[in-house]
Amino acid sequence: MPNKCKDWLIDVNYASGEMSVSTDGIHLDVVEDESKFYQLREEWESLVLISESPIYTNFSWISNWWKYFGKHPNREMFVIVIYNSDRLIAVAPFYIGYSRIGRIILQKRLSLMGQGVGKNESLGFRDTYGYSDFLDIVVDPEYRQVVARELAGFFTDKLYEIDRIELNHLSDASFIMSDLLPILDADKFDLTQEESDKCAFLGSPNSIDEYFGELSSNTRRRFRQSIKILENNDSVTVEDFSSPDKIDAGLNHLIDLHQTRWNKLGFPGLFFDDAFCKFIKSFLGEASRDGLIWFKLVKNENSFCAARLALKNKYSYYDYISGFDDESPIAKRRPAIGLMVKLIEDATMNGIKTVELLRGEEDYKSDFTSLQRTNWRVFLRVKSRRGFKRKAFDLLINSFTKIYFLFNKEFGLLKFHKEKSGILKMLNTYLHFRYKTLLLKIK
Repeated sequence: MPNKCKDWLIDVNYASGEMSVSTDGIHLDVVEDESKFYQLREEWESLVLISESPIYTNFSWISNWWKYFGKHPNREMFVIVIYNSDRLIAVAPFYIGYSRIGRIILQKRLSLMGQGVGKNESLGFRDTYGYSDFLDIVVDPEYRQVVARELAGFFTDKLYEIDRIELNHLSDASFIMSDLLPILDADKFDLTQEESDKCAFLGSPNSIDEYFGELSSNTRRRFRQSIKILENNDSVTVEDFSSPDKIDAGLNHLIDLHQTRWNKLGFPGLFFDDAFCKFIKSFLGEASRDGLIWFKLVKNENSFCAARLALKNKYSYYDYISGFDDESPIAKRRPAIGLMVKLIEDATMNGIKTVELLRGEEDYKSDFTSLQRTNWRVFLRVKSRRGFKRKAFDLLINSFTKIYFLFNKEFGLLKFHKEKSGILKMLNTYLHFRYKTLLLKIK
């Protein structure tokens, strides 16, 4: 399909005096052309700065995601931009995925860039987990209601050819959950939402002493021990790798620590995926130049034994990836936890609002905070597209999706165990690993 920029002008009637902002110059465009997409960088990033949007909606994150994960013969950009005159007030970074056999399109899906995707989009095969913890539409705070109504009208009037809208990694506080979904026309859409993740976070305290005062005595003691080993041991140093000239070297050390630990447990680890390696290296190169990285490693004697990489913006720190050597002489003092405390301390000193511990319910997170958000997965189906043929196509594609997702997950594990143990031993190590994970689930 040809790439183009469509100009959709939505006529929305606003009640007199309801909004305090001008809506006379509101207009909506759809960007499907990559060259026009890249031209959005400067005003997109300026909008992110005032919107309090998550780091995963930054242009550099989304553009690198598209480059390394999104581009596919059966995917098209569908980035909705809304302007008030010449001022950008919203960016909705969508793409359209197609299921087709030859030229016959079986299903059209609208999704957010940054979601998990599979290598085979044609039959809807995708990984809904992804590498972005929070996704959303980027909106100027002054125009939240205006943008919600523009998008609701656009969804109702212009998306009649879309069979399914799938939105993942939506936080409770996201614009989509709090502003857009409540005003969508229930007569036009079937809405389903599922809880997908619990996401721990803490509000940045006024000082690290105040934070410690809120912890249990046992947790406070363990944290102080972790900090002490970093600050009062002559053989231990903490090095900063956040700058552009050091980011690559630091990442290599982090990869080694992260992969060694997870491989020992039988998991492939994040960096087993070559596309993810290229993606994160490219993004971190850009982010380090923009000052969006907090990255420290712990060295004991001549080797690195712990690392913590956080992403950051004006409002939040995001504890993204860590790694540690569990055989290090100082492993019992948990130096990676000490780095987490330093991250919180740095947040207090810089007036950061929140420290996000991200998706997952790992035990260590409960030591740091009892606060949690919920992430949601949302499905919207256009009712006008719900004839018998469409229902049959949806059932077929969605069934294949679930089967293929499970198959691809296990195939990836087998591939990892083959590389780790060789072709003759891979089945034995894979079955042993799966037996251990089954026991953990039962417990």
